[in-house]
Amino acid sequence: MEAQVADPVSIVIYRPDRFSGALMRPEVFFDDTLCLRVRNGEYFEYRGRRPRKIAVGKSAIVLPNESASEFFVRLQIESHFLYYSPVLLLVDRSFGRAAYEEFKTRKAHVIPPEHLKKCE
Repeated sequence: MEAQVADPVSIVIYRPDRFSGALMRPEVFFDDTLCLRVRNGEYFEYRGRRPRKIAVGKSAIVLPNESASEFFVRLQIESHFLYYSPVLLLVDRSFGRAAYEEFKTRKAHVIPPEHLKKCE
C-alpha cells in the first residue's frame, strides 16, 4: 500500500462555470492538508506524490489502487432547498481529458501557484 502512495500522479481538478454557487470558493484538501480554493471556471493540475484521499466539505474521494497515474476530478456545487454543497466526482479519463482540453481552449482560470498551499 505504501508503494502506491509514493507513486507520482497527475490530478486535474476542475470546476465548470455555473451560476449556482458562483460565490462559493470551496477548500480542497489532499490528505487533510488544505491545498487550494476553487472558483467557478477554474482548474488546477497537480503533479506529485499520490494522495490517499481528496476532500471538499463533506465530500471525499479515495483514489483507486491501480497503476493509473492520471486522474480527473470534477468539483461541482449541488443545489439543495436552502443551501449549496460542494461535491467531488472522479470522472472517466477520456471524459475528464476532454473537459480539461475544453477548459484550456476557452482560457478558463488557472489557479496561480501563489494561491496554493503546501500539498506535499
